[in-house]
Amino acid sequence: MLGWLIYVENKILFHIILVAHSGLAAAYKCAAEVIVGSGQLLQAFDLDGADNPSYLYDRLLETMRALGPQASFLVLTDIYGGTPWQIASQIAGVPPWKDRAVVLSGMNLAMVLEACVSSARTESLDVLARRVLQAAVHDIHLLPEGIR
Repeated sequence: MLGWLIYVENKILFHIILVAHSGLAAAYKCAAEVIVGSGQLLQAFDLDGADNPSYLYDRLLETMRALGPQASFLVLTDIYGGTPWQIASQIAGVPPWKDRAVVLSGMNLAMVLEACVSSARTESLDVLARRVLQAAVHDIHLLPEGIR
């Protein structure tokens, strides 16, 4: 099976997909699996410098189709407006995924971990997306606090 699969009563609720530039998605996937375990798969797609963006589009679309028209997706991307974000947003904005896919940009490891951990106890994709977004903001700190 593809993606980080979340089961409740034998039903897949969410697939977590990472999409980024130059190996970043694969690196976050590797780090997350070290921290939360690799018993389930977390899908990662990277756009390398030599790749044509249409190749990433085709791979992502093929994976989402393979997971089925009833599947729900949380897609994390590295940069708002970047090519990975544009591709993920384009796919997520059309049927059958328009109402079952959320794309968040600014991916960091805290977001990936929150997605992996919270998805098992969240029944709404919107609630999961908000939790992941809060984790991203909560994990950013300025130390020492007195810096001006």
